Amino acid sequence: MVEDGDKIRCETSAGQLTLPKSIVDHIEKGGLLPVTESPAAAAANLNIAPPTMETTANGTEIDHGAVHDGSIDRNYIAQLEAEARGGSANAMNARPLAHHAASQFELSHGTWITR
Repeated sequence: MVEDGDKIRCETSAGQLTLPKSIVDHIEKGGLLPVTESPAAAAANLNIAPPTMETTANGTEIDHGAVHDGSIDRNYIAQLEAEARGGSANAMNARPLAHHAASQFELSHGTWITR
């Protein structure tokens, strides 16, 4: 694991992983894996669950703003992004909900957009 400015980089069995330091809560060093278990097997057995998304009355409105009429409303999401960059607390809270709704839509339809 290497700290490089505002990023954390580490080698995994799947390749290099780079994360923004701002999302890393803490780093634990040591704790070697048992010799009988490969890094890939150890990673596959980690007890990690995705975070739960709390739905609020506003969350439903955001879901419908982000995805409607059978597609993702990218203009709505871009507007939230711009408002969040401008410091809007509401947009900062709504932005991840809109991205979550869009990603769930893409997952359910088997589509991915890479940039």
